[in-house]
Amino acid sequence: MTSPRICIIDDQIAFIRLCERILTSEGYACETVRDLGSAQKEVAASQPEVVVLDIRLGAEADGLNSLVELSTDERTRRIPIVICTASRDLLITHQALIEELGCEIVEKPFDVETFVSAIQRCLESTHSAEPGAPMLR
Repeated sequence: MTSPRICIIDDQIAFIRLCERILTSEGYACETVRDLGSAQKEVAASQPEVVVLDIRLGAEADGLNSLVELSTDERTRRIPIVICTASRDLLITHQALIEELGCEIVEKPFDVETFVSAIQRCLESTHSAEPGAPMLR
């Protein structure tokens, strides 16, 4: 049995490394994307079980565009997303969209148990969906 693959999309290498340490110690395989311009293409090609996405990358809120792209593209829309951000203002402003898409939210800074639990809930929702049925997101 292969380890579930988690794709981390963030522009901060320190955060990516932290996630990799946490997730690999929990038995997950990690992929990383730092270039937001290629995020959609890379996720579509690799088909991870879960995506961890920061919605504020750099000074811009570009992660929101990625969130919408991932959630509407036929190739990636069934992949659950954990939004992991310190941008409480963006979470509040875009709460309706985030809820509509069914994303898990983990606010930075987070404790390891909260982060891992969000990943596990996403994996459980993926495995409980009937084959061919759209995920509720």
